Amino acid sequence: MNSRSNTVRVARVLSTDLALRETARDFILYLSMLPEPEVVIDFRDVRSVTRSFAHEYCTRMRDVHKRIREANISPNVAKMFAVVQTAHYSTPSHSRINFDSIPVIDL
Repeated sequence: MNSRSNTVRVARVLSTDLALRETARDFILYLSMLPEPEVVIDFRDVRSVTRSFAHEYCTRMRDVHKRIREANISPNVAKMFAVVQTAHYSTPSHSRINFDSIPVIDL
C-alpha cells in the first residue's frame, strides 16, 4: 500500500458472510468517502455473498469515481458476482404467461 492507495479488508470491516443490500450500499458509501484515489478491496476470508449483496455492490460500484482493484476473491464469491453481472444482460430462460389466454371459471 502506498500513500495514494488504501487496502480495505472486507471481512474485517463488514463480515465473512455478506448478505444485505444495505450493507453493500453502506460499504460503497464508505469507499467513496476514503481520501485516497485508489482502493484495493481485499476479499480475503470472505466465505459467502448473497445475490442481493452482490447485485447492490456491482450496481453501486459503477458510480464510484476511484481506481478500484479487487483482490483475493474466492471462487464462490466470484461466481456470485459473475451471476449478477451477467443476469442483467441475458434473456429469461422461461416464457412469460399470457393470462389473457387463460379462461376464467366461475365456481
